[in-house]
Amino acid sequence: MNKSDLLNTFTEKVKVMNRCIKKEYENIMTDYSDEKIYKKSYPIKATKKATLEQSIDVEKFIQEIFNPSLNTISKLIDSGFIEWAYASQKVDLNVPDEDLLKNLIYECCDKLYVLKHIKYNISMNFIMQLYLFLEREINILINKVGNIQQRKTLFSAIKYIELEYNIEISKDVKSKLNLYRNVINVHKHGYGDSFNEIQNNYKHILNSNIIINNDPSFIFKMEIINFHDIYELIDNFINEIKKNLN
Repeated sequence: MNKSDLLNTFTEKVKVMNRCIKKEYENIMTDYSDEKIYKKSYPIKATKKATLEQSIDVEKFIQEIFNPSLNTISKLIDSGFIEWAYASQKVDLNVPDEDLLKNLIYECCDKLYVLKHIKYNISMNFIMQLYLFLEREINILINKVGNIQQRKTLFSAIKYIELEYNIEISKDVKSKLNLYRNVINVHKHGYGDSFNEIQNNYKHILNSNIIINNDPSFIFKMEIINFHDIYELIDNFINEIKKNLN
């Protein structure tokens, strides 16, 4: 293959990669909608002996009891301002308890926190998958084009491509890719240079400037930093390469 063919192959592989990862992400996340997370969090359910009509009535009753608390706690978890301090005791429904409802809600919120944490980590891990696959493929490209054996960072590789092919990737795209590099580093390591850079230049993406117990879970505003955002970013990156080739 000549240089142009190699670059075209790179762009096509990344597009296929993006679509495949997106499909897997969306399939998995269907199990983590608020409705399904709440249902998994309920500490009680209808007996197996109940009729369908009775089960529906019990489900509505359970929702009326627990959903108001779950809605409130869910928002607080997403905000990153609370931590899971301790695990509540599992409620024994056969033992008289004047605080039964309160204790059931505590048990319910324990499950909610764990499930929300799983959802957050799934999102962050799929963000990493997109970034790392892109970095992998661009290194394969420069190895074939320039016989460069030493693995480069994504940005060193992009700079090489720009010089080798006489193309220019917009500053906006490169700046946002760098932002996601820092986001991934914070997710993996907590405090450090990447956190400081985000705090100084991208404060609006943070829920809080404090990482509780050096655990960066829920520190990012996921309505801003999310899988679909980086998916579109990489798509824009590939489109800019193809536009420069034409």
